[in-house]
Amino acid sequence: MDAEQQQQQPGNSEQSPLLGGPGDATQQDKPLYYNFIIGTGVVAQAGAWILAAIVWGAVFSNDLILFSAHPLLNSAAVLFFIQAILILQPTHTAKQKKQGTYTHAALNNVALLAAVAGLIVIEYNKIDHGGKHFESPHAILGLITYIMVAGQALVGITQ
Repeated sequence: MDAEQQQQQPGNSEQSPLLGGPGDATQQDKPLYYNFIIGTGVVAQAGAWILAAIVWGAVFSNDLILFSAHPLLNSAAVLFFIQAILILQPTHTAKQKKQGTYTHAALNNVALLAAVAGLIVIEYNKIDHGGKHFESPHAILGLITYIMVAGQALVGITQ
C-alpha cells in the first residue's frame, strides 16, 4: 500500500483523532463503573494512578510536615477529576446519563474539596512561615488552575 492509499484509510489522516473516533468508546448495557475502562479510559487510568503513586511515594518517603498535605491533596484531586470525566463521557441512554451525572457530580465534589484543602494547606503554610504568595511559576500556574477549576465547577453546577 503506497502513502496515498494509507492517507485515504480511515484513521490515518492528520484530521483523525489520536484517541479514537466517535463511537469507539460506547457504553454497552453494563454497570456504570465499566466507563472507567472503556476505550482509552485504561490509558487515562494508568496515567492518573502512576502520577498519584509517584507523588504519594515521594511524599511518604520523607518526613511528613504540614506542607506534605499539599501534594497529597492536589494529586488526589487530579485523580478524582479524571474519574469524574471518565464516568460521564460514554453515556448514551437517559438512565446512563442520569446515573453518570450524579456520580460525575459526586466525584467532582470530592475532587474540588481535595483541591481547595490543598490550597488552604499551602496558604496556611506560607502564612505560618512568612513566605511570599503566588510568586513562583509553580504558584502562579497553580492559582490559574484553581481559578479555571472553580469556573468549570460553576459551569457544571448551572447545567
